[in-house]
Amino acid sequence: MALEGIHGQKFRYLLRRHQSAQSRRRSGKMMNAYTSSIIIIGGIFTIFCAFMDYDWFLNHYKAKLFVALFGRNGARGFYIILGIILIFLGLMNW
Repeated sequence: MALEGIHGQKFRYLLRRHQSAQSRRRSGKMMNAYTSSIIIIGGIFTIFCAFMDYDWFLNHYKAKLFVALFGRNGARGFYIILGIILIFLGLMNW
Protein backbone atom coordinates (compact mmCIF):
# COMPACT_ATOMS: atom_id res chain seq x y z
CA MET A 1 0.00 0.00 0.00
CA ALA A 2 1.61 3.20 -1.10
CA LEU A 3 1.44 6.27 1.08
CA GLU A 4 0.33 9.18 -1.00
CA GLY A 5 -0.26 12.87 -0.63
CA ILE A 6 0.22 15.00 2.44
CA HIS A 7 -0.53 12.13 4.82
CA GLY A 8 2.25 10.01 3.34
CA GLN A 9 4.74 12.86 3.59
CA LYS A 10 3.79 13.52 7.20
CA PHE A 11 4.09 9.82 8.02
CA ARG A 12 7.53 9.56 6.43
CA TYR A 13 8.63 12.71 8.31
CA LEU A 14 7.41 11.32 11.64
CA LEU A 15 9.03 7.95 10.92
CA ARG A 16 12.44 9.56 10.18
CA ARG A 17 12.11 11.71 13.29
CA HIS A 18 11.30 8.69 15.44
CA GLN A 19 14.22 6.68 14.04
CA SER A 20 16.70 9.50 14.64
CA ALA A 21 15.41 9.92 18.21
CA GLN A 22 15.92 6.20 18.80
CA SER A 23 19.50 6.35 17.56
CA ARG A 24 20.18 9.36 19.81
CA ARG A 25 18.82 7.45 22.80
CA ARG A 26 20.98 4.43 22.02
CA SER A 27 24.12 6.52 21.70
CA GLY A 28 23.20 8.38 24.89
CA LYS A 29 22.93 5.09 26.77
CA MET A 30 26.30 4.01 25.44
CA MET A 31 27.84 7.31 26.53
CA ASN A 32 26.28 6.88 29.96
CA ALA A 33 27.86 3.42 30.21
CA TYR A 34 31.31 4.81 29.39
CA THR A 35 30.92 7.75 31.74
CA SER A 36 29.59 5.53 34.51
CA SER A 37 32.47 3.10 34.07
CA ILE A 38 35.02 5.88 34.38
CA ILE A 39 33.31 7.24 37.51
CA ILE A 40 33.16 3.76 39.09
CA ILE A 41 36.82 3.09 38.28
CA GLY A 42 37.72 6.48 39.80
CA GLY A 43 35.82 5.57 42.97
CA ILE A 44 37.56 2.20 43.25
CA PHE A 45 40.92 3.88 42.66
CA THR A 46 40.20 6.49 45.36
CA ILE A 47 39.15 3.87 47.91
CA PHE A 48 42.15 1.66 47.11
CA CYS A 49 44.68 4.50 47.42
CA ALA A 50 43.15 5.78 50.65
CA PHE A 51 42.98 2.28 52.14
CA MET A 52 46.59 1.50 51.21
CA ASP A 53 47.71 4.89 52.60
CA TYR A 54 49.89 5.76 49.62
CA ASP A 55 52.13 8.75 50.27
CA TRP A 56 51.99 9.96 46.67
CA PHE A 57 48.19 10.06 46.91
CA LEU A 58 47.87 11.91 50.22
CA ASN A 59 50.87 14.19 49.66
CA HIS A 60 49.42 15.57 46.44
CA TYR A 61 48.90 19.34 46.60
CA LYS A 62 45.12 18.93 46.14
CA ALA A 63 44.91 16.42 49.01
CA LYS A 64 47.01 18.49 51.43
CA LEU A 65 43.98 20.66 52.24
CA PHE A 66 42.06 17.65 53.55
CA VAL A 67 45.11 16.32 55.38
CA ALA A 68 45.50 19.71 57.06
CA LEU A 69 41.79 19.88 57.96
CA PHE A 70 41.17 16.31 59.10
CA GLY A 71 44.62 14.85 59.73
CA ARG A 72 46.03 11.98 57.70
CA ASN A 73 43.62 9.31 58.95
CA GLY A 74 40.68 11.70 58.64
CA ALA A 75 41.66 12.47 55.05
CA ARG A 76 41.84 8.75 54.34
CA GLY A 77 38.33 8.36 55.73
CA PHE A 78 37.16 11.31 53.64
CA TYR A 79 38.59 9.78 50.47
CA ILE A 80 37.04 6.39 51.25
CA ILE A 81 33.64 8.07 51.65
CA LEU A 82 34.26 10.06 48.46
CA GLY A 83 35.07 6.81 46.61
CA ILE A 84 31.87 5.19 47.88
CA ILE A 85 29.88 8.22 46.69
CA LEU A 86 31.56 8.05 43.26
CA ILE A 87 30.74 4.35 42.92
CA PHE A 88 27.14 4.99 43.97
CA LEU A 89 26.78 7.84 41.45
CA GLY A 90 28.32 5.73 38.71
CA LEU A 91 25.88 2.91 39.40
CA MET A 92 22.92 5.27 39.48
CA ASN A 93 23.95 6.75 36.12
CA TRP A 94 24.42 3.30 34.52
